[in-house]
Amino acid sequence: MKTHLSEQRVVVHPLKNIEQNSNISFRSRRSFISNAAWAAGAIGLSPMLGSSGTKAEAASTAFGRTRAVQAFEIRRNAALAEFDAPAASHTNNGDEQLYGNKIGNYSKGLPHNSVGEVDLAAYNAYLNAIRSGQPSGFENITLGGTTRD
Repeated sequence: MKTHLSEQRVVVHPLKNIEQNSNISFRSRRSFISNAAWAAGAIGLSPMLGSSGTKAEAASTAFGRTRAVQAFEIRRNAALAEFDAPAASHTNNGDEQLYGNKIGNYSKGLPHNSVGEVDLAAYNAYLNAIRSGQPSGFENITLGGTTRD
């Protein structure tokens, strides 16, 4: 079936649809069955059939749906706030200048001596590669450990 651009499909949320129809009588058997089927799917058949002890279950299902919507809105608002937040600043703690043996700095993959201190020539090659931003600079770093090429 072809539709024209001027025709727009309006989707009504099931909860809002029931709220809108709750003040008026059902106009047809088809609309009654449609709404009853949706309600049965939402809260189960037991409350609708009048089983004892199931009214609280029906109320908790409706509350759970409301709670789920509230939780979604909280998560969405948090994500939007995080998206709009500026990037965190990463301040230098001064360890690179403070410790000549670079003991407090990242040196994974570089050669180390027997007490765990990084080889300074390899560390300086690592810094030079970062500063240059050129891929060839990273190829010139001496790696430690047992690696395969």
